[in-house]
Amino acid sequence: MMSYASVVALLASLPFALGLTLPNTVWLANLDGRTTQNFIQFQVCAGLLGRAENEQVLQDLGFDGVYLDGGDFALTWLALTQGSAPVKQEEPDDLLDICFSSGVAKGYIKYDYEAQKPIVPNIITLAAMLDAIPVDISDATALNVDGKEMLFDATVSWKSFEAIEATDYMFRHYVNETTSMYKMNPGYATNSFMPDLHPELTGEPNVNAVDFIVKNKLFCFFMVKNCVPLTKEHALMEEMVNNNPWPSPIPVYGYDDSIQFFGGQAYEAETNCVAEHNLGQIASSGTANLAWHGNRDPLTENMKQPENLHDGLEYDPEKNYVTFVVGDGDNLNVLVGRNLPWILARQKKCGGSERGTCYPLLWTFSARALDLLPDLSRYFYDFAANTGSDYFMLPPSGDLYSYPSTMNDESKEAYIETMEADWERMGGSTSVHWEWFYSWLSSIDNYFSLFGGKGARGFFLTTVPYMFPMPAFFKRGEDFKVVGAAENVVLFRSNEWRGTQGHPHENKWTPEQLAEKLMGEKGAVTHLYLTSDGNNAPDAFDQLFDLLDDSVVVVNDEALVDLALQKHALQKNRLK
Repeated sequence: MMSYASVVALLASLPFALGLTLPNTVWLANLDGRTTQNFIQFQVCAGLLGRAENEQVLQDLGFDGVYLDGGDFALTWLALTQGSAPVKQEEPDDLLDICFSSGVAKGYIKYDYEAQKPIVPNIITLAAMLDAIPVDISDATALNVDGKEMLFDATVSWKSFEAIEATDYMFRHYVNETTSMYKMNPGYATNSFMPDLHPELTGEPNVNAVDFIVKNKLFCFFMVKNCVPLTKEHALMEEMVNNNPWPSPIPVYGYDDSIQFFGGQAYEAETNCVAEHNLGQIASSGTANLAWHGNRDPLTENMKQPENLHDGLEYDPEKNYVTFVVGDGDNLNVLVGRNLPWILARQKKCGGSERGTCYPLLWTFSARALDLLPDLSRYFYDFAANTGSDYFMLPPSGDLYSYPSTMNDESKEAYIETMEADWERMGGSTSVHWEWFYSWLSSIDNYFSLFGGKGARGFFLTTVPYMFPMPAFFKRGEDFKVVGAAENVVLFRSNEWRGTQGHPHENKWTPEQLAEKLMGEKGAVTHLYLTSDGNNAPDAFDQLFDLLDDSVVVVNDEALVDLALQKHALQKNRLK
């Protein structure tokens, strides 16, 4: 593993890096080689110290906060965003001593990790409620609890509890002290092609976000059948979503991979989990140091995107226009993980003296990152300003990964207001939108027609599951539809690019196949939505762009909307 100093030195050669100076030293805790049980303890402690009422504890010791080296690219992000701040690597065990000696941790919870693994998510919630460090009796390296108060003995009070019983207990006792949901799979093998209601518990929970759960007092749980109708788990889930102090629609952090359907997660977007349709996901499983990042300077200003390189471009029916979109930006762990090397590569190619020389590229970007990852959001936007040709749009389907057209009226109204605010903050006006194949026809009246006159200008559509067509939604040869009372909102036809293996029926085109297709059309106004579930990556756009001739113009989202509206006006005039 590279040291922090070596990471800083490596990144110094880049043409652009953001460096912020903090008033105190960063406490860097290396958790390499620690057990999951240890990891949970340090994460709980970091979460408690990250609360506003406890910030003085570390500051009195000369530290600005705790940063845990436990996630992919964790050191890289620390170097990129806090490179000029002093960093001191300390023993994680010393961190636990501080939590107890300062009174931030009021005691401990006794549990058996191996025997009680299905309810580990509930134990983490309990730790947040009691300000307690979980101590596993089966771990030989467990924390020495001599002189510390045991606040709860889960080996007795929750002996033989299943997930539904522990979740019910936490709901009855603590729901009004929590702020929203977090779903954490404790290790169930839920990767079958079709639904498996009784998966084996063979893995480990991803506990990288425990600091965030504890800091924000999230209701963490996992029940395999929580979204399956006519089950006890689903009945409890229905009761929970109707009796809580949480926002509407309810943001569900973590990730719900409980039920597979045709190889995809049936309830990952959460909206269809309950009859109220009042849920949406903030995919955050595995995202490290959210407690730390959330305490960086908040973004109080609206973000600014680079100028539209094709502002004022007139539609030419002899040309073809396309926007390249990089997907999956709704997932915070994708933003801080998979996307980082892609952005560094793009920055090296297009930044600095090369500014403005690259084709426009859209990145889907969760608006929730502006608050959850303010320092990283600054970095992303500064990266875009440095290249002059990178832009951000809302991911599927807007503020939350969800199916908002199916939400109840109250949640939908609140959701649309939030999206308008998101666009203002992000400096954008477009969003990727996913919809189940059976609800496209109703979505125009139930959702898209409610936009217009404010921030919304365009939606880039994708069907769920991806292999299903959009029935009777687009006519043959149509690239888009214009909707809204003012006819100023554009819906772009689904055009997903999942891989380059050369299987068009799976949306896996080679760059050569796509180039031939794009150059063979006339007057098209379309987009390509790149996702990595078929092993696709942005360098495929580089390969495709090099194959295109002058008949194809690559533009950003704003220009594509303008061109679509121009084409729509021309078509209307012909019909007069």
